[in-house]
Amino acid sequence: MSAIGLHENIKEFIIYKKNDEEIKIIDNFFSDNVLKEIVDYFKTIDWKCQCIKDINTNLYSGDTAYWRIELMENAFFNSYLNNIIEKYFNKNMKLNRLYVVGQMYGQDSNFHIDDKEPNTYTFCFYINDIIDDDGSFFIRIPDKKTILNIEPIMNRSVIFPSNYIHKGSGFNRFSDKLRICIAWKYKILE
Repeated sequence: MSAIGLHENIKEFIIYKKNDEEIKIIDNFFSDNVLKEIVDYFKTIDWKCQCIKDINTNLYSGDTAYWRIELMENAFFNSYLNNIIEKYFNKNMKLNRLYVVGQMYGQDSNFHIDDKEPNTYTFCFYINDIIDDDGSFFIRIPDKKTILNIEPIMNRSVIFPSNYIHKGSGFNRFSDKLRICIAWKYKILE
């Protein structure tokens, strides 16, 4: 029996580990009912263009326009879903930021980090229902000349240290779909 809100068939993969830091992919994260609530929510909202208002620590000058909605004040995301995430990881975590980003063709972000502080993690969750060879999440492996390419598929989450360099990209020009990533930014408390 799975915990409330979690899928009964979670599949977890650690794709990089160094000391206490790791990059983890978790497929089938939320239960089918919770996933439906999340997907339905984003069918009803108005996206706003966040043109060069990214407060991430940008490594390059400027960024492309993309769609973004702040979710820190939304109880479904900052309380209900956040509690499911915290219980899964079984850690004392403080939620610092919470928002969703939508990207279409040409709206690729620049490489950036989310937080310079130690013990900070980003939990990305995807609700994309198309399989595409674009629209990926890219993350650089520290101290190596390697970039991982992770597909943003439905009910997949990726958790990684917030000081790892990464970026998201929109789907290819043949798709009219919005690539959606919900991002929870945490500080792990000792």
